[in-house]
Amino acid sequence: GYKLEEIRGNYFNFNQHIDEKSSIYLELWEKIRDKEEWKGRLRNYTKDKNEYIIDSTIIPILDINKNLKEYICISNDVTDQISLNNLLNVEIKNYQNNLTNKSHLLSEYQRGFNEITSIAKLDNQFNIITVNSRFLRILDLSRKELINKNFFSFVNSQENNCIKLLDDLEDKKASK
Repeated sequence: GYKLEEIRGNYFNFNQHIDEKSSIYLELWEKIRDKEEWKGRLRNYTKDKNEYIIDSTIIPILDINKNLKEYICISNDVTDQISLNNLLNVEIKNYQNNLTNKSHLLSEYQRGFNEITSIAKLDNQFNIITVNSRFLRILDLSRKELINKNFFSFVNSQENNCIKLLDDLEDKKASK
């Protein structure tokens, strides 16, 4: 770091970061010249040109006649904290993207499952409540023709299609 003789007599912003807005220093100087406390975050350079960030409070010290005597600056290096916070934000964004990707994969899995699996949901009287598209293709019927109809009525009238449906169900059991 800097030695005391290297910084003595320099303005507070002698090591100001090139991207730091000069307006922040104008506000700082206006506040402390008006004998008011200033608090803020500043980006600066170390002696070897590494960036660091500090949270600072500058307090003007006044004598009993309210004349400016000196300033006290209390600073806390928050470079690591900000770096960790930025890293955490990147990780959160990556996690959210992964969730989106996993949700998409789940949707694709469900779509694929519906394409290869025949599903019919029945009530306690064996009336069809709902069916998936695979079930409709096997029976070669529309959803309107099936809903609220008794499942077993299709066993008799669509025997060949139902045998295919039952074969599909057997294949599913065998693959487990």
